[in-house]
Amino acid sequence: MFWVKLSIPCTVRQDPDTYRHKLGILKFPNKPNGQPMRYIVTLRQAILFADSQQQKQALNFLAYLMQSQVTSKYLKAAGGCNLPIIKTLWQDPIDPHVSTAVKTLTEGSTRLFSYVQNPAYSVILEENI
Repeated sequence: MFWVKLSIPCTVRQDPDTYRHKLGILKFPNKPNGQPMRYIVTLRQAILFADSQQQKQALNFLAYLMQSQVTSKYLKAAGGCNLPIIKTLWQDPIDPHVSTAVKTLTEGSTRLFSYVQNPAYSVILEENI
């Protein structure tokens, strides 16, 4: 899955007036050199270990989870805080926050969080926090 955190919109989704009329999403400003900002994204992956005793059940679960209707229900229950890899689930022109996030990520430049490329960054982040 390709995840986008829409944390603030998710917290007020139950208040339609605030969600639709009092909250907005702004693009990041350009960097000091005038170049567009690269958006930082993270990926969530399912891992199935070769030595797993339950490989068939795990594969069945993943096949179930990746069905569009199941993923759609999950995203709705999770408050729409994530953007899945299934492009047909991106289309929500009524929701200003999801549609803005999709446009930002598909039209802008992205990069992965540093810890995705090297786990040592997780240690550095923990030490700095």
